[in-house]
Parts: sequence; structure tokens; C-alpha cells
Amino acid sequence: MLTIGGFIATLINVRRSAKAAKAAEDAAEGAKRAAINASREIAEKISIVNVVVSLSAAMSTMKEIRRLNRNKEWGLLLERYGALLTSLIEIKMHATTLIAKEKKILQSAVSFFSEALSITEQLANDSNEPYDVVRLNQNLSRHINELTGILERLKSTASEK
Repeated sequence: MLTIGGFIATLINVRRSAKAAKAAEDAAEGAKRAAINASREIAEKISIVNVVVSLSAAMSTMKEIRRLNRNKEWGLLLERYGALLTSLIEIKMHATTLIAKEKKILQSAVSFFSEALSITEQLANDSNEPYDVVRLNQNLSRHINELTGILERLKSTASEK
């Protein structure tokens, strides 16, 4: 009888141990999922900050281009347009948090600056061609304003998370 009682007590303890082990396993799995989620959030935040930095630098280049347009400094403009296009394309490729409207704005800017680069290449070869600096800078300013909206939303998103 004592042997049967001891056996039953052992079975009860084994069952308790199994439940405790399962609870510990579930807790470890939950902690693992939380760590993975936190890691993803950090990676997303870093990505947003990188886009903010790149977009800020690109917009600074746009403001410089506006000044260079006024002064008709074709050689420098060719360099700046090329660098700007590279930056905008990289931003477009890496900015995974952009909404559809923002992607469209960014693509519009890439198209505009690509066309402006072509015009500037023509002007660098023949500076006697007619050139409407005011109109070009108005369009450039419009792109700066639209990209500023994206930049502000990204900054806000980065500070929320």
C-alpha cells in the first residue's frame, strides 16, 4: 500500500513538473517573440532615420541647385543633379515605410531632376539656348515642398515608435 501511495505521489509530482516545464517553455517562446518584435521595430526605426538623413541631405542639394540655376553654373549643376538623382533613387529603393502617395511624389521628383539634368547637359554644351530659370526653380521649389511633407511625416513616425 505504501508503495502504491509513493508511486501515485511520484506520478503527481511528474505531472506538476511537466506542467511547470511547459509553462517555462511557453514563457521562453513569448520572450523570444517579444525580442524579435522589438528587434524589428528597432530596425524599422533605424531605416526611417536613415531615410530622414538622406532626404534632408537631398533637399539641401536641391536648395543648392536652385542657387546654381540662378547663377547658371552648368558644370557644378551637372555634378549636383547627378548626385541628387543617385540619392533620390537610393531613398526610393530603401524607404519601405512610404505610402503610395509619397512614392508617387518621390518618383515625380526623380523624373523632374532627370529631365533637368538633360536640359543642363544641353545648356553646358550651348549656353546660348533659351533657359527659363524662374520656371525651373518654381518647379524645383514645388518638389522641395512636397518632399518636406514626406520628411516631416517620417520624422513624426520615427519619434512615435
